[in-house]
Amino acid sequence: MEQVAVIGGNSLVGQHLISALSLLPNLKLINVWNLSQKFTFRLPDNNNLDDSRISSFHGMKHLEAAVHGCDTVFALHEFQDFSLLPSKKRLQEQNVDFISALLEACNRRHVKRMVYLSSIYLQCSTMWPNVGGREAEYINFQKEAPFSAYCSSKNAAEQMILQCDGIQNVIARIGPVYGEGDQNSLICDAIYWSKFSATLPVIGDQGGVLQMTYAGNVADALLHFAIKMSMDPTINKEVVLVQDDTPIKDIYESTLKHFYTNNVRQISTMRVPFYLLFIGYLIISFVCWAVSKVTGELINFEQLPSPTYFYFIFRHWTFISGFKQRVFFEYIPKFSYEEAIHRSQDYYRQLLPEDISAFSWNVYPV
Repeated sequence: MEQVAVIGGNSLVGQHLISALSLLPNLKLINVWNLSQKFTFRLPDNNNLDDSRISSFHGMKHLEAAVHGCDTVFALHEFQDFSLLPSKKRLQEQNVDFISALLEACNRRHVKRMVYLSSIYLQCSTMWPNVGGREAEYINFQKEAPFSAYCSSKNAAEQMILQCDGIQNVIARIGPVYGEGDQNSLICDAIYWSKFSATLPVIGDQGGVLQMTYAGNVADALLHFAIKMSMDPTINKEVVLVQDDTPIKDIYESTLKHFYTNNVRQISTMRVPFYLLFIGYLIISFVCWAVSKVTGELINFEQLPSPTYFYFIFRHWTFISGFKQRVFFEYIPKFSYEEAIHRSQDYYRQLLPEDISAFSWNVYPV
């Protein structure tokens, strides 16, 4: 690879990917594109960035210029909407129409390969525990997949990429991520709570499982897939799940106990019964939905997460298999869990509620 484009460089994975790319000695240029804002590097000093090879672009009219001359494109741009009443229009525009425009631009500019960032939710069930599943087609989960509007838009994007014969491609599916530079993850949601109370309640009995992945490892995996494609043209139209050795536990145990607490914030020793809270939230959600149907008014639905999101975080079981990334792609995560915690801990402990840019269930690309 000599010149690459990172589409969605202001995302958390984008930040870590650009940091990793800047360390490649033979890479001549990194074009970074964002929807509405110039690229801003947010990572602390433990990620040394060589910005002399970085060119920044933003806005749809500069999308083709961003991929011009690039042999590899990392497509990270997406709209993540897990809210009570998701915006199907925005999901179509940012997750489907955008990928169509990106593929057209890449074809016109003779881009050789693409790594596309997708979601593990395309192969998750709301009815059954998601336990160590390998790569699977969305059609097998369509009727019971969570966040149907979001997953449908991501599947449509995946299908367009897989059907594009002119560009060698790999689709990487990930779950929730964490790491320094974060502004809108589940951990940030908890930190935003400290605006109202420094003590974070423990919801449920911590019996749920949600696999988290360090953003630095996701970025390193994407880079590894691109390098593998450049070395072997037979690697094409592959879907791979990305994970690391972050413990397969509830979010309090895997991340929050390391990141939330500081000299002001703490995690409560008392527990809030999950189903008591969940049923109450279901009733509130139904009332808001019914009022909107009767009055036609959208009562700030983007401020409310889907009850399914609530369930997935605190009660459901969701973790995936890393078999394909290890065996087929021969990828071993660069950072251990201990290293990931060490690299991220100071960042999160210094993060303030006013630093949070969006809730994790409604993240619009910038």
